[in-house]
Amino acid sequence: MEKRTFMSNKKKKILIVAALLFIALPPLTHALDLQLYSSPPCLLTDVYGTCNASSSLNGYIQLLYRFGLGIGGILAVGMIVWGSILISISGSVDKEREGRDFITSALFGLVLLFGAYLILNQINPNLVQLVPPSAPFAPTPAVPGGQMSPDMWASNATNLTTLESAGVGVSSTGGCYNAYNAKCTSLADMPSNAISFLVALKKACNCDITVTGGTEIGHVSHGLNKPVFDLRTTSALVTYIQNNLNRTNGTLDGVPIDQICTTNANSNIRYNCSNYSESEEHIHISLSGN
Repeated sequence: MEKRTFMSNKKKKILIVAALLFIALPPLTHALDLQLYSSPPCLLTDVYGTCNASSSLNGYIQLLYRFGLGIGGILAVGMIVWGSILISISGSVDKEREGRDFITSALFGLVLLFGAYLILNQINPNLVQLVPPSAPFAPTPAVPGGQMSPDMWASNATNLTTLESAGVGVSSTGGCYNAYNAKCTSLADMPSNAISFLVALKKACNCDITVTGGTEIGHVSHGLNKPVFDLRTTSALVTYIQNNLNRTNGTLDGVPIDQICTTNANSNIRYNCSNYSESEEHIHISLSGN
């Protein structure tokens, strides 16, 4: 009778182990949606093979954080397995208690690892996006060779207000808006369809959208009254474009696209750009109608 009871208890313990593993494996699988990247300078890549702006510090921090989640998940599953073994094969009450402590600690660790992220992401996805801070900047005088008219300054101010109100950022190496300064990022005389597209893209993607190139001089294809702009590269934006670009119709979210050009790291979202590679990390987009 005692032997039969022992065998019955053992079967129950095996079922408990299987149930715990069934609970623990899904979050672990989700955490491991990244893999080691084979060639420098990008050490890690996401599930889509995107380097996630390897040249930026915030891109590395995000990928290392996700990698840490995967390692934490592996350790937690290992603790659950070891605790289950102690419960299943030991005849000692102390060992069974030790096994239960291992399992409880592992499950508590998994809750800490994934709970904070899931809660913040549910409240507002922007809370879990690591975006470098940007300070507002004032226009600087034009360099020799051109001077923006009052109407151009007015159109820049209007477009800037529209984008910032929608959560779209604007950044430049020179901290300025002058269309006749190559170090500036100008919105002067940028067509309304480009401004509307950026606002809609921010709303649809719900990710960081930052304009790093506009109508200023210094570009081959940019210019006044042209719906052409450069965007800062993020993994969320790359993924969104990859999933929503209609290559058959040449549209992104229903808007006709002439070109999407990138560096080699994000060649998977290039459109009508042949094998041309941008020299610096950004996403160049040209809408139809320029």
